[in-house]
Amino acid sequence: MNKNTQCLEGIECPHCGSQGPFRVPVKVLGDAIVSDGGIEEIDRSETEFVDGFDWRCLDCDRDFQP
Repeated sequence: MNKNTQCLEGIECPHCGSQGPFRVPVKVLGDAIVSDGGIEEIDRSETEFVDGFDWRCLDCDRDFQP
């Protein structure tokens, strides 16, 4: 298996060894169009991982801390 070399470099699932993809909590900074019914459109200008929350491996469906 190839090792990740970009934003997931050094990260793999400790349960199954998967290199991803993972479901990850993120904080999105940008502009949104919001109506009374909720968010209609988001212009994502920056996305950051949120520290302190579990990631979920999509291969084995288990949570882990990166």
